[in-house]
Amino acid sequence: MVLFIACCVPAAFAQGDDYKKGELYVGFSHARVDTEGAFNPNNPNDTSHDGFNGVNVDAKGNLTRYFGLKADFSYHQKNQDVALLPTGTLHVKGRTYQLMGGVQLQDNAVETKVRPFAFAVVGVGHVSADVTSSGGVVITANQSESGLAAAFGGGIDLRLNDKVDLRLVKADYNPIRLDGVTNNNFRVGVGLNFRF
Repeated sequence: MVLFIACCVPAAFAQGDDYKKGELYVGFSHARVDTEGAFNPNNPNDTSHDGFNGVNVDAKGNLTRYFGLKADFSYHQKNQDVALLPTGTLHVKGRTYQLMGGVQLQDNAVETKVRPFAFAVVGVGHVSADVTSSGGVVITANQSESGLAAAFGGGIDLRLNDKVDLRLVKADYNPIRLDGVTNNNFRVGVGLNFRF
């Protein structure tokens, strides 16, 4: 009986190691940013979202097979030349930076091939804009604000091998609270998730 128990103990402890403890995701990200028409000054009624492109990086430590803590960083940017009526051009450059932390639910087992996930993170967002003009009246303006940011969403990872997943999609609702107003943004991305 003692010999049987001694043989089973290593197998029991090995079951606790059937999932990867850490992950690092790096990918392309497209954000639909609530700019309230900042990229269309000729139409004061434009309240649409503008497309910003950038990068999203997140690191996750798995505490159990299904639960992990994650840190999420993203950077998005949009540059656009806008014709300013009647003459002239506005050069508009917008940027968003976000650093957030929270939780992620996902099956982290090594052998799982398709791994859907859901997450919620909260942190700080920083938004800045630079505007310069050419022709006609010369305008130069810079503005930046920081505030509370959050992201609630999910996605799907597809296992390529023991150490790398293809993140087929990562999508979230990404509100940022700036100067008493909530900007309702959305992000979608694709990339590689490294597991170790």
